[in-house]
Amino acid sequence: MIFVNPSVPATNMAEFINYARANPGKLNYGSPGSGTIPHLAIELLMQRTGINLVHVPFHGSPPAMEALLANTVQVFAVGLSAGAGHLKAGTIRALAVTSEKRLPGAPSIPTVSESGYPGFVASNSWILAAPAGTDQQILTRLATAASESLMNLDVRKIYSDNGFIAIGNSPSEIARDLAGEAKQWRELIAARGINSD
Repeated sequence: MIFVNPSVPATNMAEFINYARANPGKLNYGSPGSGTIPHLAIELLMQRTGINLVHVPFHGSPPAMEALLANTVQVFAVGLSAGAGHLKAGTIRALAVTSEKRLPGAPSIPTVSESGYPGFVASNSWILAAPAGTDQQILTRLATAASESLMNLDVRKIYSDNGFIAIGNSPSEIARDLAGEAKQWRELIAARGINSD
């Protein structure tokens, strides 16, 4: 989710992009570190929109959120769970989610794609993994058990309430998705000259 400090005069992505274009280099964005998905998400947004924001990396999400609250940074892309309490309190504002679809836990917040930038996706995936060389029958059993657990309505609600979408992809679908994500980030890192040091 893309959060902004309330000092930013924008309530949606179009207003934010217009404001950022009118003020190049004057807005800071935080991240939990160089090369993280929140960092790359804003870099992707800058690439797609032509805006210019200043990256301020932190050691983790909590200090980056503190900086957003203090208006040291004006923008921070992070998961819903990290900002939900502040969003509810009105101390930060949500402009859009960076996932492919709206989050069940925040259905009123549009996606970046819906906000005028089709195909924009920048999200984390949480994957159950096993060591290389694990027997295929064991992998199949693990994948089946994980998928079945994610179909449980109570489990799905916990995920939804915390800003996650329970999917339960097969190992081949996960491999395909990871390859696509790796290609997207590799190309972005090369195009933007990003250094993860």
